[in-house]
Amino acid sequence: MKQIKSLLTLSAVSFFSLILNGQGNTLLKEEQGVSLSYTMQFYKNCKEIPDKEYKIYKITAYLSNRSGKAIKMSDSWVSTNKPLYLNCISEYDNFGSIKFRPSGELNATPQWATNGTPWPNNSTLSGTYYIAIPAKEKEPPTPDWAMGAFIFINDKPNQQPQWSEWRSDPCYPGLSYQYKVTELYNLNKQVYYEFNVKSSYSETVQFVISLRDEYDKERFGTRKTIAGGDKISYTEKMSDNYIKSIVLDKAWFPKDVGKNTSPCDGKRETGKGNEKRGILSKNFYNQVLAIIQSKPEDVKGSKIGSKDFETYGIDYHRSVLPLDDFEITMELFQIEDGSQWTLKAKKKPSQNNIALFEEISTQLKQLQNQGYIYMDEKTNPNEIESSKSIVIYKGDRAELTVVYADDGSIQIERSYPDNEW
Repeated sequence: MKQIKSLLTLSAVSFFSLILNGQGNTLLKEEQGVSLSYTMQFYKNCKEIPDKEYKIYKITAYLSNRSGKAIKMSDSWVSTNKPLYLNCISEYDNFGSIKFRPSGELNATPQWATNGTPWPNNSTLSGTYYIAIPAKEKEPPTPDWAMGAFIFINDKPNQQPQWSEWRSDPCYPGLSYQYKVTELYNLNKQVYYEFNVKSSYSETVQFVISLRDEYDKERFGTRKTIAGGDKISYTEKMSDNYIKSIVLDKAWFPKDVGKNTSPCDGKRETGKGNEKRGILSKNFYNQVLAIIQSKPEDVKGSKIGSKDFETYGIDYHRSVLPLDDFEITMELFQIEDGSQWTLKAKKKPSQNNIALFEEISTQLKQLQNQGYIYMDEKTNPNEIESSKSIVIYKGDRAELTVVYADDGSIQIERSYPDNEW
């Protein structure tokens, strides 16, 4: 249920107590990126009759939505109580007040919240009116005003952030973590990555959970210390959510503090080297099934970029659905006659990806129990020429393609049907 974020507020505050918002713009109220403000400037002198002179002021009011989201909002207004209907201001359309109705011509409070028109982010409404004061008065009166109530509008029902499943890296299986992501909109957008970490090791361990962007560059990664058998919590804060992958691949046991990192468990404990990296996430099957059964609106997140070419353009979006250990994006390919959504996931080149590709093959064969058709070079040599490709069909349509590329990466794609964009 949408929660009303701001109550209708009426105020006639002292002119000197108002906050100036640059270039003479007086801020009346700001809440979570939604603001009401005005400017006032001398317009002209007016002498209506020989013994009465007036000063005319021009007042421009602004209602802005910089919250980061579309909103629905009830009426807002700015007004100056100066009932002087003079001939010298009757030429103007508005005098004395201006009203804003960003969600349409609605009057009753319940109507704007249920049937009102969404007002987009990065929008501003403005209106101008004029007032006249006796020439002997030094300054105009402060306007009365009201900023309406508003609610945020999401494409989907507003859900509370959920904790992920517990995850661990095969190199250090004694360290497990879960996380959740919270986006806050106060004066500025803030994104919190909250972590719970637990250790089953008997000794104290230092570790780094690395938060990386689309270029696999570590953007956040604070070294933490956890005692044997203990559990800790901490938060990484940022101004926007540009994190594409999360890995715990650095840890230091007591004898290795000061080195680049400790060896993986297998090598550290047995001296026989480590073959554990490359193990497929236990969530892979369920995550891939969710991707295959999804529609673009289920997956498409916020836009992160675009490229324009001579005959086509591509918009890049984050993916709402996860695929552990893969970089995943949604791409909208646009040409003059139409457009096509494609989900793309990539595992960067690694010497362990050959074994990982075999694990993926084993997992994807289970989709046959859900009515899908599994094809690779062994099962359908006439259809699949490369031994490094897997295609999942539903009827005659290819729903998912997995390729072990020449550069050693693993690439997964799902192109959505024409009627799903």
